[in-house]
Amino acid sequence: MIAQALRLHETSIVRHIDDYVNKEKLKPENGGSVSCLTAEQTSQIISHITEHTYCHVHQISEYIWKTCEIRFSVSGLNKWLHQQGFSYKQPKGVPHKFDEVKQANFIEQYDRLKSSVGDEPILFMDAMHPTQATKVSCGG
Repeated sequence: MIAQALRLHETSIVRHIDDYVNKEKLKPENGGSVSCLTAEQTSQIISHITEHTYCHVHQISEYIWKTCEIRFSVSGLNKWLHQQGFSYKQPKGVPHKFDEVKQANFIEQYDRLKSSVGDEPILFMDAMHPTQATKVSCGG
């Protein structure tokens, strides 16, 4: 019933119950592997990643391979990056040459227009070519 409720395999549940009953073990003792990077290599990689933005983890893995000759899997490096305090950020799309004052003026004029036309529809035409629209890039 526990396996079904937690959507885990029955043998995993039996193993956890056995560990608890026989060893009073409440959580797994695996803490991951020992880092292959020295403290100096770690410091150098952290400072490099801080200065250079990468879009993909495999690019960081290639950099580490070229500089330290240590191979990381994408998932392993992802975990290492989180342990070092890095996180993936998806940027917000802000149009190029964005002017906050002009936008505020437009909103004010639009609100006045909306209140003056009643139920009439307000139509907009966009002369921007699709390839000139804001393109968002991401990185870690």
